Amino acid sequence: MEQGHHKKQKECVLALGNFDGVHIGHQALLRRGMEYASSAGLPLVVLLFAPHPQVVLRPERPFCCLTDLEEKMRVLSNFGVDEILVYPFSQEYAALAPREFVVQTLVPLSPVHIVVGYNYTFGERARGRAEDLAGMGSEWGFGVDIIPEQRLGDMRVSSTDIRQALDQGNAEGAARMLGRSYRLWGVVEEGNRRGRDLGFPTANLRVVPDVVVPRSGVYVGKVIGREESWDAVVNIGRNPTFADEGSHGKRVEAHLLGFQGDLYGQVLGVDFLTRLRAEKKFASGVQLAEQIRMDIGSARRFLEDH
Repeated sequence: MEQGHHKKQKECVLALGNFDGVHIGHQALLRRGMEYASSAGLPLVVLLFAPHPQVVLRPERPFCCLTDLEEKMRVLSNFGVDEILVYPFSQEYAALAPREFVVQTLVPLSPVHIVVGYNYTFGERARGRAEDLAGMGSEWGFGVDIIPEQRLGDMRVSSTDIRQALDQGNAEGAARMLGRSYRLWGVVEEGNRRGRDLGFPTANLRVVPDVVVPRSGVYVGKVIGREESWDAVVNIGRNPTFADEGSHGKRVEAHLLGFQGDLYGQVLGVDFLTRLRAEKKFASGVQLAEQIRMDIGSARRFLEDH
């Protein structure tokens, strides 16, 4: 990864976009870029901006990404991208006219070909469109491929639609658009040990900030560790049975099926496979423990069938 504005002399194929989620629409774009890069014997380079432009341009609106920068770079690298450039995004940068953006940012990267999505915009007030970039390419010597909207049947695929699916607890719908299960990363921290007291110890995750946390409820999940993974029942919520004081925001707690041990301080990923039920308030810990037993049974049946 390179940070900042670096001049690159070597020619490349350049893929542009936010790539939030690296969903199947982004993947179609990357595949086209890789095809061109392979045939031309050039590296495929992705240019990213951080923070996400929405955070800079609309600071008054809370905004959560599907993938933080580290996860986005991991998925892009796994997809076969040769190089990822991360440029800092600012109000000053956003004020560049579309032509200035192309001349100052893209031309120094020596692109032979650029691949963008149909809704790609650039420059001041997003005045530059994908078609404008294609027009400038003839002037500066690079070709432009514009990837059309990707659909699943009659369903559009976009980062916004994936956020909405997760807000509704629709883990399967989000996975279809992502081409993989939605994953949250977090560090296991000390909890209140109530799960252990009930006979169902959980890993309490302090998740990466400013990423989408799915709708509250109980999910079947898979927990990804450094060297192994475990099936899990994952609870997202605010512990209404115990009305935890001081619990701001949603908690993410995973009961790893068949696991015994200590995971404190470890970084874990949680894949969300399906939502079993909404969060409920129970009259007692005994009732909650009985429900957890039922949830584990439901999770095992789901995992056997999938």
